[in-house]
Amino acid sequence: AGVGRIMNGMRPPVLETERLRLRPVTLDDAPAIQRYFGTWAVIQHLSTQVPWPYPPDGALRFLEDTLLPDVAAGKCLFWGITLKGERPRPVGGEPEQFSCEGEGASERPPEGERARPVGGEPEQFICEGEGASERPPENQVVGAVHYRDGDGPKGNRGFWLAEHLWGRGLMTEAVVAVQDYLFFERGIERMIVVNSIDNPASRRVKQKTGARLLGTVQVQHHHGGDATSERWEVTREAWAEFRGR
Repeated sequence: AGVGRIMNGMRPPVLETERLRLRPVTLDDAPAIQRYFGTWAVIQHLSTQVPWPYPPDGALRFLEDTLLPDVAAGKCLFWGITLKGERPRPVGGEPEQFSCEGEGASERPPEGERARPVGGEPEQFICEGEGASERPPENQVVGAVHYRDGDGPKGNRGFWLAEHLWGRGLMTEAVVAVQDYLFFERGIERMIVVNSIDNPASRRVKQKTGARLLGTVQVQHHHGGDATSERWEVTREAWAEFRGR
């Protein structure tokens, strides 16, 4: 069953996980998407259908001209990934510690953004003292997961995540929530997912979310290396077994 026939133009529902809130996006999310998506680290492994260099109004144009009309027409489901965060704490505080600057500076706990000294990039943190501030708004989009009907070379489902949040299991957490919804609540029977052969992190997400490798396809990517992409399948039956249902 295809998503267009299932959703009938409905907005995708909000999905909650331990660390994440996945929600529909609006035009107001364009600045955050522009900032976190429009980077070489994210775009290099995507097909050349995504422009590079990413235009200054790329996110706004994509939302306004393509994505939001497709979602309204029931052709696509798209979730913005937002973080359930906590207030930054100085080192020596509560158990989840980090420092903002200097030798030994570390990133904040898994659900949060990288701490930056005041005067750094626009989203600034003050860790302690007068004027201490919270991390950026929890509702800010830092990644996305989408599902699109059809059987093209790029598959049905795609995702991206801001570079500074890689390596924390957040994308796997988001994909599990989306696949639970699609398979168990909306009755999707199977999906095809694809990744560049030069993108081991994306491969690991597939391996951790019940996908079975089918073979390879040729898709040109911005990194200019091997055009080979791995093609995977996830079925409702396999996902139910994977989830113990």
